[in-house]
Amino acid sequence: MATNYQRGYQLEYKAKKIFEEAGWLATRSPASHSPIDLYVMGKEKNILVQCKTTSKDRLYVYGLKELIETAKKNDAIPLLVYSLRYTPPYAMEVKDEKVKVKRDEEHKELKEYVTKKNGR
Repeated sequence: MATNYQRGYQLEYKAKKIFEEAGWLATRSPASHSPIDLYVMGKEKNILVQCKTTSKDRLYVYGLKELIETAKKNDAIPLLVYSLRYTPPYAMEVKDEKVKVKRDEEHKELKEYVTKKNGR
């Protein structure tokens, strides 16, 4: 069974690969313990990404204020990339410092999000 660290690491690499396949330039911030796991640069906009994963059907994320503030200072989009138990990576633009998602809610897959944002 994978540890929390391994699941998070795997999600970061999946997200990075999805961004790169859609034409973005993405860089991981490994073991930084910062609010930003991926720095992503696109044609017209940059994205700062926090990745979270869980083995459950719900995900609660707190402390996103620094991600939002850093993105605002750098004219970037604050993005939460998340995965629930056995789901593909999803994307959500962060507007509040607390986020709660459930499996039975509507989610936007990261692949769809990055393709639309980069004009492809």
